[in-house]
Amino acid sequence: MNFKFIHDLINDPPETHKITRAIVGFFFGFAIAIFYYVTVVIDLGFAPYTTFTLGVIIVLLMSIGCAVSIQIRCVCFLTLPSFLGRTGRNVLKTLTVAYIISGPILNLSYNAKEVVRSFACTAEMHANLTKKRFDLTFEPFKQVMLGMEESKADMKVVADSVRKLMLPIVEEVEGKEAMKKFSEENDYIDEETEANKKEKLKPKHRKKRYKLVLDTNRIFKRNQKEETNETEETVLSAADYETKYREKIKGKCEDQLAAGSERCRYMFAKSYDQCYDAVTWAAAWLLCWPMKLDFICDAVTSLGGANICNPDGKVETGIGQGYAGLKEAQKFLEDNAKDGQLQYKVNLVNSSALVGVRDVKDSAKAILHEFTVRSDFFVSVMVIIKRLLAFIVFNIIRSAQKYHDRYLDVIDHDNRYITKFFKKIDARRALRGSSTLLPLKKIERPRYIDPYSIKLTTRERRNLIARSLRLVFEVFTTTIFIMLDYLLYYTLFLVNKHGKIEITQSGEHNLHITVRGVGLMAILMRNIFNRFNIKRHIKVSVSNIECLPHPHKLPNYIFYKIYLTYIFIWILVFIDGYIKRLRSKMCSFFYPKREEQRIVYLYNDALRRRSHFNRFKRSRIRVLVREQLLERSVDVWFVLRNDYPRWFGWLRFFAFARPRCLLCNETEPRKKSNFHKCETPSCPFYYCKDCWKDIEEICYACTPDNFDSQDESDVLDSNEENARINARSEESYFWHHCVIC
Repeated sequence: MNFKFIHDLINDPPETHKITRAIVGFFFGFAIAIFYYVTVVIDLGFAPYTTFTLGVIIVLLMSIGCAVSIQIRCVCFLTLPSFLGRTGRNVLKTLTVAYIISGPILNLSYNAKEVVRSFACTAEMHANLTKKRFDLTFEPFKQVMLGMEESKADMKVVADSVRKLMLPIVEEVEGKEAMKKFSEENDYIDEETEANKKEKLKPKHRKKRYKLVLDTNRIFKRNQKEETNETEETVLSAADYETKYREKIKGKCEDQLAAGSERCRYMFAKSYDQCYDAVTWAAAWLLCWPMKLDFICDAVTSLGGANICNPDGKVETGIGQGYAGLKEAQKFLEDNAKDGQLQYKVNLVNSSALVGVRDVKDSAKAILHEFTVRSDFFVSVMVIIKRLLAFIVFNIIRSAQKYHDRYLDVIDHDNRYITKFFKKIDARRALRGSSTLLPLKKIERPRYIDPYSIKLTTRERRNLIARSLRLVFEVFTTTIFIMLDYLLYYTLFLVNKHGKIEITQSGEHNLHITVRGVGLMAILMRNIFNRFNIKRHIKVSVSNIECLPHPHKLPNYIFYKIYLTYIFIWILVFIDGYIKRLRSKMCSFFYPKREEQRIVYLYNDALRRRSHFNRFKRSRIRVLVREQLLERSVDVWFVLRNDYPRWFGWLRFFAFARPRCLLCNETEPRKKSNFHKCETPSCPFYYCKDCWKDIEEICYACTPDNFDSQDESDVLDSNEENARINARSEESYFWHHCVIC
């Protein structure tokens, strides 16, 4: 491999190797585009065709852009430290939240659903067992109730039988059919007589026969009228029935007598005709005249008198009341057999307490539905988080573009790195005998960063500690969710392992009822109580194995994903200081001339700051001495330790009781101290080694005669200084308030 060519490709000016760099930039842009397609575009959840089209567009734009444009190439390079910086950490934290929601929280929801399902299944199992026991106890009563509904047809048959049994009694009391039959018999006799003697009958006979017909028709019409009236009034009172029955008996008697008289006259007339036809007319006159004595036919009526058909004394009193009761009973039986319905009512002690109450199955379905809705909600949240995460990744590109623009436009933006060119300038000045900056003073080291140094600056260490503590809190919160999920899983696992129960329920129902008799009530009672004649055995073995919870254990790869992501975040936090150093280095690779301008500006600015800082510290000390404020800044704990070492010598273990540098305010180290105390006996102040060298080993606190007007012009107002006298860091005070000319 030609390493020299690679070295020249990297280090030569931008206007050289254009074709080679364009090809390398094309493949670099292609790789970056593929990376963003896999990590961003696919998670947007678009249709496959849309996703593929968008990916092709991104690949073409980034590949061609990196091939033809230095700016796009630089921005693509800057996305790498941006991805590994704060924006990348935020993306990873968002991804971790998604892992937590899709892992422990969703698993908690699933296991909680199993708890609900287990309780619902157990409640349903108890309900089924109770139902079986209830059926065993109350099934005969249920069958009786259903049997009574089925006995409606039997009741109708019984009602018809009662009606048929009552027909002779009804005929006897109300007499409809009897009178109709009697009228039919009279009509038959009249028709037969009229057919035989139609040519021979005399007018008188016709008159009598006509009278017989009229009488019988009159009787029939009267009976029809009575039947019509009887139909209109189905059930009369007892007195009406008795009166009607007496009239019927009386009318029947009178009709019988009338019919007998007519029959007698008919026989006399028939005998007279036969006698008249058998002899001559002279003999007939002598022999047949007795046949004309038909008044004898009225002898019964004449001898019996008007009370011969009076039913008084012959019909028992109260017959109407008994008949009316019988009719009412028949009507009641027929109506109930026709319109009977079986109904029952359950009386609730407190019906208001049952408002809104659902049975076990409905409650279980409702709870399972609610958990299904919540699970779907978690899935929707996951989709939204993934899409937001995909859009957050675009913030990396925006951050890289912003840094690129500020690097080119703002000369002091992120301009604090001691690069090789910076050292080259310092070495050149050293050869000329001019003032140099390297090595940096202790007070300057926190401000400037050596990009090749492994040691982190104070600010970087402070950020590392703060972010690490915040990350530990996030890990602790995540661990709580994971432990809650595992605790629920382990509890359900123990229930599943030791909660198996087998229930055996047995019972017997054996009852036999015998109803003796052949009557109507015996038949009805037998139809009812035969339903109790049930011989039933029940033996059910039930196990709750289907009702035991089946917990879902969170897969181990979820733990690996979560904690490895947190470890990777902490690694990014740890190397954040080094990553930020790469941004300036990347931009300097693409814009070397701009980098030289920035380094020259940084070097000159550092020179001005150092010169003004030295003058500022000298003049400040002299002002404090002049206003007698310097003595007030001496720590009381240090005074106790210094004046009474026997009693307060142990305070040296604490930083607040050790001396501080008068210039840089640094605390004396507990071991290997390099602090220098002013040699003047009355001066209690100390200087660190670097500051003592900077002030040329002259204590300005006890030698104010060297004060000059130029130093005094750089001193701040004494009132403002009084407000800041207790400031803990003189370094911070200088960098925020020193006026640079």
